[in-house]
Amino acid sequence: MENKQLLNQSSRIGITGATGMVGSYLLKTLLSKGYTNITCLKRPSSSLELTGNPGSQVQWQDGDLLDTESLWEFADGLDVVFHCGAMVSFNPKRKKDLHRINVTGTADLVDACLAQGVGFFVHCSSVSALGKAGKDGITDEEAEWDPKAHNSPYAKTKYYSEMEVFRAMAEGLEGAIINPSIILGGGFWKKGSARLHLTVSRGLPFYPMGSGGFVDARDVAEMMIDLCNPAYSGRRFICNAENRSYRDILSRIATGLDVKAPGKPLKKWMISTAPLLFKAGRFLGLNTPKVTADMLKASHRNARYNNERSIEELGFKYRPIDQTLDSLSEAYLQSQKMGKDYGLLPVDA
Repeated sequence: MENKQLLNQSSRIGITGATGMVGSYLLKTLLSKGYTNITCLKRPSSSLELTGNPGSQVQWQDGDLLDTESLWEFADGLDVVFHCGAMVSFNPKRKKDLHRINVTGTADLVDACLAQGVGFFVHCSSVSALGKAGKDGITDEEAEWDPKAHNSPYAKTKYYSEMEVFRAMAEGLEGAIINPSIILGGGFWKKGSARLHLTVSRGLPFYPMGSGGFVDARDVAEMMIDLCNPAYSGRRFICNAENRSYRDILSRIATGLDVKAPGKPLKKWMISTAPLLFKAGRFLGLNTPKVTADMLKASHRNARYNNERSIEELGFKYRPIDQTLDSLSEAYLQSQKMGKDYGLLPVDA
């Protein structure tokens, strides 16, 4: 397909969520490619540690997805907006916060982009916003969402945030959606997928019996940039390098950290009791993982995602997941030596 990339060195670029794991990789990737006219929306309390404090190369604007006025100020004069800002939580008590940030915040942002004449909008969603797998057990971009199915509050908000983006597209906003699987890129070791390394390092006896899709955070950043093309407007693309069992992933991490791999399967009957046991362990001062029943149920499913659209239409080439995991293990061990609570993978120019 003809390359009609919208980005050039003078493009005025905006990023939400740049202080988070995915957003920080996107910011660093853009800078490595020579884009310096970048404005990032951040909360006043947000840390810049993951961004590497890029200094004068980036303009930081204090604001919030819950502050409509700041969104209009942010969108003013921008050519392209990358929307990475979102709340990730599987705590059922955070349903209202998830909806306010992920759905209402996205709706207000696309409205601001429409009103301010933003040229292109790239929305970082999730495979959790996709419908259920087909008869072959594989989920693709055309999978139909089933509102009656058991979907986590997080998945629902990612789906409804996509609906707001598609609504804005119907109203004239050019844009595309990326649906990453589980994103591996480190960040703060106590948060998100980075917690896998922390948990395995402390000793994890059980492994979930399910499987899922995995992708390097640097690949997510690269694909978001690739999607800045009017030929992809109004469409979504799954971003998934490999479908792997959780046992494989945890075992590879254990090898990289030189610790014992989980050797016992997590049985279905444990799903309801494990969160309570882990909570009791933390009360007693033990380093047990923070998990919910929804998280354990998800880890018991076999989820597979079709990445053919990204490979065939974008010509995208993914990094091998084993390579990513090994690099993350090195980053984790190095951060422990340095007394840092976070670690990231290098972004090549």
